[in-house]
Parts: sequence; structure tokens; C-alpha cells
Amino acid sequence: MRKQTFTVDQLLDAIRSAGTLDELKHLAGPTDEEEALAKQRMARLDRLFDSYGANMNSWPWHARETYERINNAQKAFENTYC
Repeated sequence: MRKQTFTVDQLLDAIRSAGTLDELKHLAGPTDEEEALAKQRMARLDRLFDSYGANMNSWPWHARETYERINNAQKAFENTYC
């Protein structure tokens, strides 16, 4: 994700007009750490599919729980920043 640069006036205007913290986060974008964690989550989801196949109904319970946990975290990231 490309990092944006803002002037002080642009940041102040964004802070004043934002209704929620999530709106500000969307404008600023993720931190490097958040972006790295998102890439790790996506890689882990890919590995689950590689290991257990596309039919999640045949996955062991622990793999489905892991998928749900990681996928929910990734959805929250994407809802905030994408």
C-alpha cells in the first residue's frame, strides 16, 4: 500500500471532519506493522487452504477455528483501511 503524505492543514481538516476514529485510520492508512500483520494473515489463510483443500467442511475443527479467527482479523483490517 502506498503511503500518503499530508500537510498539517489537511490533517487538521481531516480530524475536524471525521466522525469516527476509523474514518481517520482509513485516511491515514495502516502502519507498517499492521500491513505486515495483514500479509502474514493472508499467507496463513493460503497455507490452510493448501493444507486442507477448498472444502472447508472436511477440515478438522481446529483448522476451521484458526481460519475463522484469522479471517475475522483480516476482515476488520480491510474494513478499516480498504
